[in-house]
Amino acid sequence: MKTTGTSLVSGVVLCWVASVVLAAPSFTLIGRPSNPPAESHARCISADGSVVAGYNQTTDYRGFLWRNAVRSDETAISIIAGMSSDGTYVTGTTALSSNIPPTNVWRYSQTGGFEDLGAIPNRRLACSGIAMNADGNTIVGYATGSQSGLRIPYRWRSGVGVTELPDINGGNSGFSYANGVSDDGDIVVGSSTSVFGIIDDRPLYWDAAGSPHRLFPPAGTPTATGGSALAVSGNGRVIVGGFGGSIGAAVWIDGVANWLVTNDGRRAGSANGVNYDGSVIIGGIVPLPTDRSSNFIYTTQTGIVEATRFLLNNGVPISPTGTIEQLTCVSRDGLSFAGTYIDLANGIERQAFVATIPSPGVTIIIGVAAVAVTRRRLRKYPAHS
Repeated sequence: MKTTGTSLVSGVVLCWVASVVLAAPSFTLIGRPSNPPAESHARCISADGSVVAGYNQTTDYRGFLWRNAVRSDETAISIIAGMSSDGTYVTGTTALSSNIPPTNVWRYSQTGGFEDLGAIPNRRLACSGIAMNADGNTIVGYATGSQSGLRIPYRWRSGVGVTELPDINGGNSGFSYANGVSDDGDIVVGSSTSVFGIIDDRPLYWDAAGSPHRLFPPAGTPTATGGSALAVSGNGRVIVGGFGGSIGAAVWIDGVANWLVTNDGRRAGSANGVNYDGSVIIGGIVPLPTDRSSNFIYTTQTGIVEATRFLLNNGVPISPTGTIEQLTCVSRDGLSFAGTYIDLANGIERQAFVATIPSPGVTIIIGVAAVAVTRRRLRKYPAHS
C-alpha cells in the first residue's frame, strides 16, 4: 500500500524507532462458559491490552471481563461495549440490575458496582453505551424506542450529564448513531440521517460543543454516498469507518479523506478500530484464497495486511488450522488485538482472544511524534458542515 500509505501520513510527522523487543508475542484464548456452552466475543480492550471485555452468547447475552488472565462472567450485564483505558470502568447494553432503569446510562466497575448516570432529558428510551473515553468520564451511545429503527445518539459527561446529540442538520431525524469517542471526550463519531425513515446514513463527528460536522468521502466519490464513522483515535485526529456497498473503508486525517487500499489495489470493506495516534487501524476486507480471515491490520509502515498473516509475521503463535472470525479491538498502544477465534480442528469453539506483538515489534516499527499528535486536535479541522 505504498501510494495510500504515503497519502495517509502526509502532514504527519513520523517517528521511526529502533526495533527493541520488550516482550514475547502471545496469543491467548479468553475462554467461554461451558455450562451451558456459549460463544464469547470481545468488544473492547484496555490501553495496554491487559483487560478485555465483551459478551457470552447462548440463547441470550451476558457480559464478561478478562483481567489478570482470569475471565469473570458478569451476569448483571448483557453486553460490555466500552472501557476506560485502564480497564477500571465499563459500559454497555442492559444493566440487569433493579437499581438501573433501562432508560438510563450506566457505568460499572468490579470494585464499585453500578453507577446510575441518568437518562436523556425528556425521552423515555432505552440507552445503550457503545464507547467510553480514556478516564471513563465520558460515555457515548444511542437510545432506542418502540418505533422501528429509532436511534437517538447521546453523550454523557461527568459533571454535565446526558446530552442528546443532534442529527446532521442540527435537528433530530431519529436515526443516528454515536460509535466512538476520543480520549478527552471532546470528539464523538458516528452516522446520521437527515429525514427519519430514509436510510441515507452519512459519516460525521460531533465536536466538544455537540455540533455535528459532515465527513465527506475521498475526492471523486458522490457526496451522497451512505456510510458511517466507526471509531476515532485517542488523540482525536484520525477517524475511521466506511461506505456502503462495494465502495469501501475510509480514514479521515485532520478532516481529509483517504481510501484504505491493499498493495494489490483492493479497497478494504470497512475500518472499525484505531489506536491512540492513528498509526494502527483494523477492519474487514474481502479475502483472497490465500487469506485465513476476512480481517486486516493496517500500519503506516506495512499497509494493509491480512490479520492472521500480520500476527504471524510478528511472531504470534497461531495454529495453522485456526481462523480469526472477527477482529474488533486494538489497544491504544497498537500492540494488542482482540476479537473472535475458532479452530474446530483442535476442538476450539468460537471464543474471544487477545493477541499481543512485541514492542515496538518485529516488523512493525511505527509511530507518530508525540508533540505533533498531542498539540493538534480534531476540533481544529476545516469546517465540513
